[in-house]
Amino acid sequence: MAKDLLGNFFVKNATEKLMGYIEQSGIDDLTGLRLSKEFFRLASEKIEDNSKTWCVIALDIEHFKLLNDWYGRAAGDLILMEIGNILQMVEHSGEGLACYMTQDNFCLMIPYDKKRIERIYDQVKKLVARQGNQVGFLPAFGVCLVEEEDDILDVYDKATMALDKAKSEMNERIVYYDRSMLDRAEEEYRVLLDFHEAMENGEIQFFLQPQCNAKDNTIVGAEALARWVNADGSLRSPAEFIPVLENYGFVTMLDKYLWESVCGWLRSMLDKGIKPVPVSVNISRVDLYNVDVPTVFKELVEEYDIPSHLLKAEITETAFGQDMENVEKAVEELKENGFTVLMDDFGSGYSSLNMLRSTDMDVIKVDAQFLKMDKSDERKSIGILETVINMSMTMGIPVIIEGVETAAQLNFLKELGCNYIQGFYYYKPMPVKEFEKFFEKKEMLDHNGIFFKANNKIHVREFMDSNIYSDNMLNNILGAVSYYWQKGEEVYITRYNDQMLKLVGGVDYVPEGKRQVDGYVHPSDRKKFYKLLDDAYNDGLNGAEGIIRFKVLKDRMIMCYLRVYNIGESSGGRDFYVSYRDITKMNRLEKNINFLSSYIRSTIVLSEMKGGIWNHDVVLNGLERRLNMTADKLERELTDMSFYNRVVRRDSSFSQKLKQVADGALTKYETDVDVMTDGGKQISVHVNIEFAYSVDDDKLFIEELYENE
Repeated sequence: MAKDLLGNFFVKNATEKLMGYIEQSGIDDLTGLRLSKEFFRLASEKIEDNSKTWCVIALDIEHFKLLNDWYGRAAGDLILMEIGNILQMVEHSGEGLACYMTQDNFCLMIPYDKKRIERIYDQVKKLVARQGNQVGFLPAFGVCLVEEEDDILDVYDKATMALDKAKSEMNERIVYYDRSMLDRAEEEYRVLLDFHEAMENGEIQFFLQPQCNAKDNTIVGAEALARWVNADGSLRSPAEFIPVLENYGFVTMLDKYLWESVCGWLRSMLDKGIKPVPVSVNISRVDLYNVDVPTVFKELVEEYDIPSHLLKAEITETAFGQDMENVEKAVEELKENGFTVLMDDFGSGYSSLNMLRSTDMDVIKVDAQFLKMDKSDERKSIGILETVINMSMTMGIPVIIEGVETAAQLNFLKELGCNYIQGFYYYKPMPVKEFEKFFEKKEMLDHNGIFFKANNKIHVREFMDSNIYSDNMLNNILGAVSYYWQKGEEVYITRYNDQMLKLVGGVDYVPEGKRQVDGYVHPSDRKKFYKLLDDAYNDGLNGAEGIIRFKVLKDRMIMCYLRVYNIGESSGGRDFYVSYRDITKMNRLEKNINFLSSYIRSTIVLSEMKGGIWNHDVVLNGLERRLNMTADKLERELTDMSFYNRVVRRDSSFSQKLKQVADGALTKYETDVDVMTDGGKQISVHVNIEFAYSVDDDKLFIEELYENE
């Protein structure tokens, strides 16, 4: 029964769609073809002849309105007239019927012959290509075979279903109707029925996905996303219903519903005394055609009495590309009314540069899809993303990167200067009630909004300017660097700079015969070195880092901190860029300090206070044996203040004096305390704390502790 009702719906829909045609009669003056009333009357009589297999062809010229705009109405009329001539010839050559429906729509009914249909298509295609200067004004055919007891209107409706599919295909311009098209249309109709009921029942909701400041992980805003929540709490995927709404022109109903829902929620937060973060809502190209978006937004904030800056408008880049003039006008009016306007999916279209130049956007959103390419496309993808981000920064427009899912992506984007992130790495879209929990933790919110901070960073490409930097200056800036080529366990130095030669002791270090790394990497570090190369290859965004020992001239050994980046592939192997920092002296100093710790009686602690938080570094641990504690353990206990639980006897003003030192009221404080060791013994310790220096709000103190004899 349900299928019959739906089938009747589509027949009824076709009937209503053709009512205008059926009122017509006679012959069209331009094409010389029958008009719809006579065509459908004669076609209904012909399909009663069961001795032939009939088919109905719905014919359309794609982008015909654009052809008229480009070449003029006279050129368009000429094409319609010549198509009419072709279809008249088809009709006169056999038992067929041709019809001019309206605009650039034709209908043809002939005995089914696939090769004949293809010949007719080729004739029309050549005609349109000749008149349209051989550009993309392609005809499309939708074909439906007539079955026994079929109604001609039903057949025509099915042919238009096939035509719709043909118009969406570039390679398959003749499409034959099959049952799956009706099944799909019926399923879409069910979606529309269910959607209307879901709206009535409050099942259509918006979820919020936070937008975060990557510097401190605070939430600066959120995007409202449509969700269909079934009565049992399960979710219906947006991919199931949003394309259907767009296809049938109902997406504006959804968007207006969400805009108003967001405004109502913002009002409810303000009524509770909560200061919400701004929420952005999506505006589609269809919305801009269907309603006066700036006026609707203005009326909503007035009705719900909310500040306009709390409601942000996201417009996709494709909307700009398809109707630039109207979108620019809408953006201008939205901004005049105090709304923030974001360009969504920036970089996915074909006119980004022109749009940035001519459109006054507040924020652009870039999808991190560029970081999800496979290995072969990674370099190109990173280059595209860097270009898009640098372009926006040059124009002083803040950027939100959405779709960020991994820590590696986040770190890479932060290095590019991207401060605002939206994606699963931070949060998935969540129900409103879950989002409201953030308001209980004010430290998680940033009400300063999204803004552009002037980018004063040096761009790496500036180093390529020979007018600014000489080779000698670049060598000193970059330090020791070299290129490696690797294939399996064969690793060779292919290029190097002067600083690299100075590091290893001179030019004789890298002659042809000694470029294989086995000759100079310490044997114990070779596996570690190969792993560094593998890690850098697998993480093209951030590279890899590690400490490797190298044997240099005169069999001397140095210890180097390496940063390794994969820069491509050549000759069947991998290419790497490596920078070096000699930490040999630093490593020796650390060993010497540890050595001294075994001889001196004092423990020296460097204590730093940042933002009211203490951090302690033990640089000498002369009390180690008496306290039975390692330097690491002493650092931990000083940081979490548990060390003072060991103090069993102290000056009554001990805590007060420590606070005075921390506040800067005292620059020096000495006292004796009794401390319990890990072995359960009690020893007397002299404590000497001195203020060292202060930079901004950061303070450094030097603490000396030693056992009283």
